[in-house]
Amino acid sequence: RAMGLKAVFWDFDDTLCATSEHDVPALAAATAAAAATLAERRGDTAGPIDRERLRLEYKAMMSVTPWDTRPEPMEVGAFRSAMWSRAVALQVVGGGEGDPDVVAAGVAAQTAFDKHRLAHLVFVPEAEQALRHARALGLKTVMITNGHHQVQRDKLAAVKAHLLFPDPETIIVGGEEVLAGRPEKPSPSIFLKACAVAMCEPHEAMHVGDSLATDIQGGVNTGLRAAVWVSKEFTQAPKDAAAQPTYVIRNVGGLAAVIDALLVEDGAS
Repeated sequence: RAMGLKAVFWDFDDTLCATSEHDVPALAAATAAAAATLAERRGDTAGPIDRERLRLEYKAMMSVTPWDTRPEPMEVGAFRSAMWSRAVALQVVGGGEGDPDVVAAGVAAQTAFDKHRLAHLVFVPEAEQALRHARALGLKTVMITNGHHQVQRDKLAAVKAHLLFPDPETIIVGGEEVLAGRPEKPSPSIFLKACAVAMCEPHEAMHVGDSLATDIQGGVNTGLRAAVWVSKEFTQAPKDAAAQPTYVIRNVGGLAAVIDALLVEDGAS
């Protein structure tokens, strides 16, 4: 297959691992820990914490600034604990985010979140078979995951990513690219790094991921052979999306058929 498909690139969160699904019980554990800590330290004077409001306010902060982007950044766990504290402080009368009880509630929330998520995180059931199918056909496989370097490495360790990706070079973490002064997805540079690892040209690689903005846009930006969108609802991409996927699948279990179709195309060309 001199000109055919040679490599498959894989996103991690909500592609190989159902991270968002695991976040739901982890967030519940976090809000429960914050409420319990505040009640323990303040007794009845704390008043009841609205856990759903706490979850929503924390998530709103996370969506804006998930980690410290300053030149001398705060450790990511401490940064997120402080965000929980800010969200708690919005509900505590006379308790600013520097209040020791509020700080303790924030730390308890983040500790509970990390502990719950990392204890339960696993690859999706279809991941191993999808990777095996690609490799059996002689295709190289490389993971490209955006996100804070420490957060991603902790998640990768939790799912034992080295068992499915034994060569460390085949896991590229966007946050580590950022530390080295290079952009993450959807920039072509991170996909070109994956091409170098897989020893292929962009038109000989495909990428699969759940984000239109980073995975599909990145695949299009780089000129990959195909950009495959994982859509849990199995819907088509919005017509006004900046980048359109080549294929849509419900989960990575659907990728084998896409790979086979592309290889048939190669054989016919």
